[in-house]
Amino acid sequence: MILRPVKPRKRAGSNPDRHMPIIALSLLFCNLNYSIMTETILQKLLELEQAENIKILYACESGSRAWGFASPDSDFDVRFIYARKVNDYLTITDLPDNVGLPVNEVLDIDGWDLKKALRLFLKSNSTLYEWLQSPIVYKEKLPTSKMERRFGTHKKYLATGWHLSGTTVRT
Repeated sequence: MILRPVKPRKRAGSNPDRHMPIIALSLLFCNLNYSIMTETILQKLLELEQAENIKILYACESGSRAWGFASPDSDFDVRFIYARKVNDYLTITDLPDNVGLPVNEVLDIDGWDLKKALRLFLKSNSTLYEWLQSPIVYKEKLPTSKMERRFGTHKKYLATGWHLSGTTVRT
């Protein structure tokens, strides 16, 4: 038995172009909504930096929105990598290696400390690779091209952490 796609019947008097204005308005609303949400996300990231005394190095969209299969009720899954002040890494007690905001219907914002991210990077963590490949990047504080040439593109995240902490990295 051979299965063939069934062509939908055309109703008398139907005009497929009649939906075009609705589709155009829907796309306009999505772009406007995305623009508003980007501003909201950047504001929330700034608030987190101030509240937790951290510096966000990289923030991206992760999940359905990043990969183009979001539904109308999909939330924004924001993931980020942050660094603390040098003295925070020199304490006897460990500080939390992730920070974030409480999840709600619209926003899910969570991030990893640079030290944790680098440990997972060495283990080829797939989640971290997904973040670094995200097509939607909200914030990026990466080293200059000179530093990339010095350390190579795969080591630029390690170089970023050391650079921002004020430590000189020698190769």
